[in-house]
Amino acid sequence: MTSIVSVVIAAQPGRGFTSSRWTSTWGDTTLLGHVLAEVRAWPVAPGLVVLGADAEELLDAIDLEPFSILIDPEWADGELSSLQAALDYLQRDDAVEAILLVSGDMPIVPAGTVEALLAAYDAPGAPPAVVPKYRYARGRPLLIGRDLWPRLFGLGGGSSVEAVLATHGALAAEVWIDHLPPIVIASPEDRDRVAPRR
Repeated sequence: MTSIVSVVIAAQPGRGFTSSRWTSTWGDTTLLGHVLAEVRAWPVAPGLVVLGADAEELLDAIDLEPFSILIDPEWADGELSSLQAALDYLQRDDAVEAILLVSGDMPIVPAGTVEALLAAYDAPGAPPAVVPKYRYARGRPLLIGRDLWPRLFGLGGGSSVEAVLATHGALAAEVWIDHLPPIVIASPEDRDRVAPRR
């Protein structure tokens, strides 16, 4: 299998949280702590966690090993800035052929999703990206091959990876996942609806 590393974006603060969204309670851990535990169990190498808002607090509060930590000083420009910072860092390592882009605010990724993305990426003649399609809606995580990275560096702040892949259909293969898209924990109300109890 090609060298694929995870990139977890946890830079935006969310809304309505009295403290950091990323350290909010998720069962007996934190939101970001839970996501990182899930990613550690996936069949990809732990790569980067990109932090922005509340970075200093997270460094002290959450076990970030064995991920490398990247702090995006331009996080307020949006998630694309954090992704571009990650790609700029990783492009120096020729052994990295693709990234698995993970949203740190999506703690419930259906079982088997990552394995399905990896299988599609390794298929003969596969395009440089693979996206999950959850019951007619695309979602995350995204698998993005190195050949696609230059296009992402050229994007402005108002764009996104999803927009590029939607506009240029030949760049991405879709993998059907028979689940609703993973919930995004953007507010305390989102968390309280689905988070496990202690």
